[in-house]
Amino acid sequence: MVELIAFGSNTIDEYYTVSHWPQPGDKVFISNRQMFTGGMIGNTACNFSQLGNRTVMFDYLPLEDSKDVILENLKNYGVNTDYIEFDSKFPLSKCLILIHQDERIVYVQKNNHKLTLSEKQIDFLSQDKIFYTNIEDLSRVTNLQVLKKSKITIVIDVEFNALKKTKNYLEYLKLAEIIFLNENANDYLKSLDEHWDSHVNAKYIITTHGSQGSEIKHENQVIHTPVCPADVVDSTGAGDAFHASFIHAIYHHYPVEKAMRFASAGASLSVTKMGPRGHIESENAVYDYARKKGYLIEIET
Repeated sequence: MVELIAFGSNTIDEYYTVSHWPQPGDKVFISNRQMFTGGMIGNTACNFSQLGNRTVMFDYLPLEDSKDVILENLKNYGVNTDYIEFDSKFPLSKCLILIHQDERIVYVQKNNHKLTLSEKQIDFLSQDKIFYTNIEDLSRVTNLQVLKKSKITIVIDVEFNALKKTKNYLEYLKLAEIIFLNENANDYLKSLDEHWDSHVNAKYIITTHGSQGSEIKHENQVIHTPVCPADVVDSTGAGDAFHASFIHAIYHHYPVEKAMRFASAGASLSVTKMGPRGHIESENAVYDYARKKGYLIEIET
Protein backbone atom coordinates (compact mmCIF):
# COMPACT_ATOMS: atom_id res chain seq x y z
CA MET A 1 0.00 0.00 0.00
CA VAL A 2 1.23 3.51 -0.83
CA GLU A 3 2.13 5.61 2.23
CA LEU A 4 2.27 9.39 2.12
CA ILE A 5 3.66 11.88 4.64
CA ALA A 6 1.91 15.24 4.31
CA PHE A 7 4.17 18.02 5.62
CA GLY A 8 2.53 21.41 6.11
CA SER A 9 -0.09 23.47 7.86
CA ASN A 10 -3.69 22.71 8.66
CA THR A 11 -5.89 25.77 9.00
CA ILE A 12 -9.29 26.94 10.14
CA ASP A 13 -11.17 28.19 7.04
CA GLU A 14 -13.81 30.83 7.75
CA TYR A 15 -16.25 31.57 4.90
CA TYR A 16 -17.99 34.96 4.61
CA THR A 17 -20.42 36.40 2.08
CA VAL A 18 -19.62 40.03 1.18
CA SER A 19 -22.09 42.59 -0.16
CA HIS A 20 -19.68 43.78 -2.87
CA TRP A 21 -15.98 44.00 -3.66
CA PRO A 22 -14.69 47.14 -1.93
CA GLN A 23 -12.62 50.07 -3.09
CA PRO A 24 -10.04 51.72 -0.79
CA GLY A 25 -11.87 53.48 2.04
CA ASP A 26 -15.12 51.62 1.30
CA LYS A 27 -17.33 49.82 3.84
CA VAL A 28 -18.45 46.25 3.14
CA PHE A 29 -21.13 44.23 4.93
CA ILE A 30 -20.27 40.60 5.53
CA SER A 31 -22.18 37.62 6.89
CA ASN A 32 -20.67 34.51 8.38
CA ARG A 33 -21.44 31.44 6.29
CA GLN A 34 -19.53 28.39 7.55
CA MET A 35 -16.29 27.23 9.10
CA PHE A 36 -14.21 24.25 7.95
CA THR A 37 -10.87 22.71 8.69
CA GLY A 38 -8.57 23.34 5.72
CA GLY A 39 -5.01 23.99 4.63
CA MET A 40 -3.56 22.85 1.31
CA ILE A 41 -1.38 20.05 2.67
CA GLY A 42 -4.01 18.85 5.11
CA ASN A 43 -6.63 18.85 2.34
CA THR A 44 -4.41 16.67 0.17
CA ALA A 45 -3.76 14.33 3.10
CA CYS A 46 -7.48 13.80 3.72
CA ASN A 47 -8.23 13.22 0.04
CA PHE A 48 -5.32 10.80 -0.30
CA SER A 49 -6.52 8.84 2.73
CA GLN A 50 -10.07 8.68 1.32
CA LEU A 51 -8.65 7.04 -1.79
CA GLY A 52 -7.57 4.12 0.41
CA ASN A 53 -3.95 4.98 1.22
CA ARG A 54 -1.98 5.18 4.44
CA THR A 55 -1.50 8.87 5.23
CA VAL A 56 0.50 10.52 8.00
CA MET A 57 0.38 14.22 8.91
CA PHE A 58 3.50 16.19 9.88
CA ASP A 59 2.39 19.57 11.27
CA TYR A 60 3.20 21.98 14.08
CA LEU A 61 0.18 23.07 16.10
CA PRO A 62 -0.31 25.40 19.08
CA LEU A 63 -1.29 24.05 22.46
CA GLU A 64 -4.61 25.94 22.44
CA ASP A 65 -7.95 24.13 22.28
CA SER A 66 -8.43 24.91 18.58
CA LYS A 67 -5.93 22.15 17.79
CA ASP A 68 -8.51 19.57 18.89
CA VAL A 69 -10.83 20.54 16.01
CA ILE A 70 -8.01 19.97 13.52
CA LEU A 71 -6.92 16.67 15.08
CA GLU A 72 -10.46 15.30 15.19
CA ASN A 73 -11.07 16.28 11.57
CA LEU A 74 -7.88 14.58 10.35
CA LYS A 75 -8.69 11.42 12.28
CA ASN A 76 -12.21 11.36 10.83
CA TYR A 77 -10.60 11.07 7.39
CA GLY A 78 -8.27 8.30 8.53
CA VAL A 79 -5.12 10.43 8.69
CA ASN A 80 -2.51 9.41 11.28
CA THR A 81 -1.86 12.37 13.62
CA ASP A 82 0.76 10.70 15.84
CA TYR A 83 3.61 12.67 14.25
CA ILE A 84 2.18 16.17 14.74
CA GLU A 85 4.29 18.33 17.05
CA PHE A 86 2.81 20.78 19.55
CA ASP A 87 4.39 24.05 20.63
CA SER A 88 2.96 27.20 22.20
CA LYS A 89 5.19 29.33 19.91
CA PHE A 90 3.27 28.26 16.80
CA PRO A 91 0.13 30.33 16.12
CA LEU A 92 -2.80 28.62 14.43
CA SER A 93 -3.00 29.28 10.68
CA LYS A 94 -6.29 30.68 9.32
CA CYS A 95 -7.91 31.34 5.96
CA LEU A 96 -10.61 33.95 5.44
CA ILE A 97 -12.60 33.13 2.30
CA LEU A 98 -14.74 36.02 1.05
CA ILE A 99 -17.45 35.18 -1.49
CA HIS A 100 -19.44 37.53 -3.70
CA GLN A 101 -21.69 35.97 -6.32
CA ASP A 102 -19.50 33.39 -8.12
CA GLU A 103 -16.13 34.88 -7.20
CA ARG A 104 -13.98 34.58 -4.10
CA ILE A 105 -10.89 36.07 -2.47
CA VAL A 106 -8.81 34.05 0.00
CA TYR A 107 -6.80 35.76 2.75
CA VAL A 108 -4.25 33.47 4.39
CA GLN A 109 -2.83 34.08 7.85
CA LYS A 110 0.16 31.76 7.91
CA ASN A 111 2.58 30.49 10.49
CA ASN A 112 6.00 31.65 9.21
CA HIS A 113 8.22 30.09 11.86
CA LYS A 114 11.16 27.92 10.88
CA LEU A 115 10.33 24.20 10.97
CA THR A 116 12.60 21.52 12.38
CA LEU A 117 11.90 17.85 11.81
CA SER A 118 11.77 16.15 15.21
CA GLU A 119 13.60 12.93 16.02
CA LYS A 120 10.30 11.08 15.94
CA GLN A 121 9.50 12.48 12.49
CA ILE A 122 13.02 11.76 11.21
CA ASP A 123 12.81 8.13 12.33
CA PHE A 124 9.63 7.73 10.28
CA LEU A 125 11.24 8.87 7.02
CA SER A 126 12.21 6.13 4.57
CA GLN A 127 12.70 5.73 0.83
CA ASP A 128 9.56 3.62 0.39
CA LYS A 129 7.34 6.57 1.43
CA ILE A 130 6.19 9.74 -0.35
CA PHE A 131 6.83 13.15 1.23
CA TYR A 132 4.30 15.70 -0.02
CA THR A 133 4.72 19.39 0.76
CA ASN A 134 4.78 22.85 -0.83
CA ILE A 135 7.85 24.86 -1.71
CA GLU A 136 7.23 27.47 0.99
CA ASP A 137 7.07 24.95 3.84
CA LEU A 138 10.02 23.00 2.45
CA SER A 139 12.11 26.20 2.37
CA ARG A 140 11.41 26.68 6.09
CA VAL A 141 12.92 23.34 7.14
CA THR A 142 16.07 23.92 9.21
CA ASN A 143 17.43 20.36 8.91
CA LEU A 144 16.81 19.75 5.22
CA GLN A 145 19.90 17.54 4.98
CA VAL A 146 18.13 14.89 7.04
CA LEU A 147 15.36 14.78 4.46
CA LYS A 148 17.89 14.42 1.63
CA LYS A 149 19.71 11.56 3.38
CA SER A 150 16.46 9.63 3.90
CA LYS A 151 16.08 9.18 0.11
CA ILE A 152 12.34 9.58 0.52
CA THR A 153 10.33 10.36 -2.63
CA ILE A 154 9.52 14.09 -2.56
CA VAL A 155 6.51 15.72 -4.22
CA ILE A 156 6.28 19.53 -4.22
CA ASP A 157 3.34 21.86 -4.83
CA VAL A 158 4.50 25.21 -6.22
CA GLU A 159 2.18 28.22 -6.04
CA PHE A 160 3.03 31.58 -7.54
CA ASN A 161 2.89 33.66 -4.35
CA ALA A 162 5.03 31.18 -2.42
CA LEU A 163 7.51 30.86 -5.26
CA LYS A 164 8.09 34.62 -5.49
CA LYS A 165 9.41 34.75 -1.93
CA THR A 166 11.44 31.53 -2.04
CA LYS A 167 15.16 32.13 -2.42
CA ASN A 168 17.23 29.50 -4.24
CA TYR A 169 14.06 27.83 -5.54
CA LEU A 170 16.02 25.34 -7.68
CA GLU A 171 17.60 23.89 -4.53
CA TYR A 172 14.16 22.62 -3.54
CA LEU A 173 12.80 21.75 -6.98
CA LYS A 174 15.81 19.52 -7.61
CA LEU A 175 14.67 17.28 -4.74
CA ALA A 176 11.31 16.44 -6.30
CA GLU A 177 10.15 13.46 -8.31
CA ILE A 178 6.82 15.21 -8.97
CA ILE A 179 6.33 18.98 -9.27
CA PHE A 180 2.85 20.51 -9.34
CA LEU A 181 2.56 24.08 -10.65
CA ASN A 182 -0.30 26.44 -11.14
CA GLU A 183 -0.24 28.43 -14.36
CA ASN A 184 1.10 31.62 -12.78
CA ALA A 185 3.96 29.78 -11.09
CA ASN A 186 4.95 28.15 -14.37
CA ASP A 187 4.89 31.51 -16.17
CA TYR A 188 7.01 33.06 -13.43
CA LEU A 189 9.61 30.29 -13.61
CA LYS A 190 9.79 30.68 -17.38
CA SER A 191 10.31 34.43 -16.97
CA LEU A 192 13.33 33.66 -14.79
CA ASP A 193 14.67 30.89 -17.02
CA GLU A 194 12.86 29.59 -20.11
CA HIS A 195 14.51 26.21 -19.62
CA TRP A 196 14.22 25.96 -15.82
CA ASP A 197 12.81 22.43 -16.08
CA SER A 198 16.05 21.19 -17.63
CA HIS A 199 17.80 21.91 -14.32
CA VAL A 200 15.60 19.61 -12.22
CA ASN A 201 15.31 15.83 -11.99
CA ALA A 202 11.52 15.54 -11.73
CA LYS A 203 9.94 12.57 -13.47
CA TYR A 204 6.62 14.40 -13.76
CA ILE A 205 6.00 18.15 -14.05
CA ILE A 206 2.29 19.01 -13.99
CA THR A 207 0.84 22.44 -14.70
CA THR A 208 -2.82 23.19 -14.01
CA HIS A 209 -4.70 25.78 -16.07
CA GLY A 210 -8.05 25.95 -14.26
CA SER A 211 -10.99 25.50 -16.61
CA GLN A 212 -8.53 25.03 -19.50
CA GLY A 213 -7.39 21.70 -18.11
CA SER A 214 -3.85 20.62 -17.28
CA GLU A 215 -0.69 19.34 -18.86
CA ILE A 216 2.08 16.99 -17.85
CA LYS A 217 5.66 16.85 -19.01
CA HIS A 218 7.03 13.32 -18.81
CA GLU A 219 9.91 11.71 -20.70
CA ASN A 220 10.21 14.71 -23.04
CA GLN A 221 6.53 14.53 -23.98
CA VAL A 222 3.82 17.03 -23.07
CA ILE A 223 0.29 15.65 -22.69
CA HIS A 224 -2.69 17.99 -22.36
CA THR A 225 -5.68 16.80 -20.32
CA PRO A 226 -9.12 18.42 -20.64
CA VAL A 227 -10.92 19.35 -17.46
CA CYS A 228 -13.67 17.08 -16.17
CA PRO A 229 -17.01 18.95 -16.13
CA ALA A 230 -18.24 20.05 -12.70
CA ASP A 231 -21.19 21.74 -11.05
CA VAL A 232 -19.12 24.08 -8.90
CA VAL A 233 -20.34 24.81 -5.38
CA ASP A 234 -16.98 25.69 -3.78
CA SER A 235 -13.69 25.59 -5.69
CA THR A 236 -11.57 25.77 -2.52
CA GLY A 237 -9.25 22.78 -2.39
CA ALA A 238 -9.70 21.68 -6.01
CA GLY A 239 -5.96 21.74 -6.64
CA ASP A 240 -5.31 19.74 -3.47
CA ALA A 241 -7.77 17.07 -4.62
CA PHE A 242 -6.09 17.01 -8.04
CA HIS A 243 -2.70 16.42 -6.42
CA ALA A 244 -3.97 13.66 -4.13
CA SER A 245 -5.72 11.92 -7.01
CA PHE A 246 -2.69 12.08 -9.30
CA ILE A 247 -0.28 10.81 -6.63
CA HIS A 248 -2.69 7.97 -5.85
CA ALA A 249 -3.03 7.04 -9.51
CA ILE A 250 0.62 7.25 -10.55
CA TYR A 251 1.87 5.24 -7.55
CA HIS A 252 -0.81 2.64 -8.20
CA HIS A 253 0.75 2.24 -11.64
CA TYR A 254 -1.85 4.02 -13.76
CA PRO A 255 -0.57 5.02 -17.20
CA VAL A 256 0.29 8.73 -17.24
CA GLU A 257 -2.67 9.92 -19.31
CA LYS A 258 -5.13 7.88 -17.23
CA ALA A 259 -3.58 9.27 -14.02
CA MET A 260 -4.09 12.83 -15.27
CA ARG A 261 -7.71 12.16 -16.18
CA PHE A 262 -8.35 10.50 -12.82
CA ALA A 263 -6.85 13.58 -11.14
CA SER A 264 -9.10 15.89 -13.16
CA ALA A 265 -12.18 13.88 -12.19
CA GLY A 266 -11.11 13.88 -8.52
CA ALA A 267 -10.69 17.65 -8.57
CA SER A 268 -14.08 18.17 -10.21
CA LEU A 269 -15.82 15.90 -7.70
CA SER A 270 -14.20 17.84 -4.85
CA VAL A 271 -15.85 21.16 -5.81
CA THR A 272 -19.43 19.86 -5.78
CA LYS A 273 -19.90 20.59 -2.06
CA MET A 274 -18.92 23.34 0.37
CA GLY A 275 -15.60 23.00 2.14
CA PRO A 276 -12.06 22.22 1.00
CA ARG A 277 -11.79 18.51 1.81
CA GLY A 278 -13.57 15.20 2.15
CA HIS A 279 -15.72 15.05 -0.97
CA ILE A 280 -13.79 12.42 -2.93
CA GLU A 281 -14.90 9.59 -0.61
CA SER A 282 -13.27 6.73 -2.55
CA GLU A 283 -11.62 5.70 -5.79
CA ASN A 284 -14.93 4.24 -7.01
CA ALA A 285 -16.69 7.53 -6.27
CA VAL A 286 -14.30 9.32 -8.65
CA TYR A 287 -15.03 6.79 -11.42
CA ASP A 288 -18.79 7.04 -10.80
CA TYR A 289 -18.69 10.83 -10.96
CA ALA A 290 -16.68 10.79 -14.21
CA ARG A 291 -19.20 8.40 -15.79
CA LYS A 292 -22.11 10.63 -14.81
CA LYS A 293 -20.36 13.56 -16.45
CA GLY A 294 -19.51 11.59 -19.59
CA TYR A 295 -15.79 12.01 -18.90
CA LEU A 296 -13.51 9.17 -19.93
CA ILE A 297 -10.76 8.29 -17.46
CA GLU A 298 -9.54 5.27 -19.37
CA ILE A 299 -8.56 6.19 -22.94
CA GLU A 300 -8.27 3.41 -25.51
CA THR A 301 -5.01 3.48 -27.43
